[in-house]
Amino acid sequence: MNVVGGDSGQSAQPRILVMGYTFKENCPDARNSLMSDLVESISAKGTEVAIYEPWVSKQSMEIKHRSVLLEEIKGLTFDGIAIDVGHQVFRETGAEEVIRMCEVPPCIFDVKGSFRNSNRFSKVIMRN
Repeated sequence: MNVVGGDSGQSAQPRILVMGYTFKENCPDARNSLMSDLVESISAKGTEVAIYEPWVSKQSMEIKHRSVLLEEIKGLTFDGIAIDVGHQVFRETGAEEVIRMCEVPPCIFDVKGSFRNSNRFSKVIMRN
């Protein structure tokens, strides 16, 4: 993924939020999760990655990703968001709030289709 930021056309280090890290939705088990591979792949491209996983504590998170685990995302913004696990709490957050966390134009990958029935997401760049 190549991302160019700002009006000057200079490359900027994009910030990507990965929402979800566990093996399956609404479960605290991250042992067999493939999200570790995704985070590594995104990071290897020079992208700043943050993880929001309300089901996993920092103490139980893999050591290599513990430092990028956010306990709260309210008020933060990102260049892109990947919704990788369909936790109920993400759906309860609502499409509007997820869109507000994303820079303009928003780039949201709803891998699990958590918001597939949201009319609001039809107006943003939505890839799944």
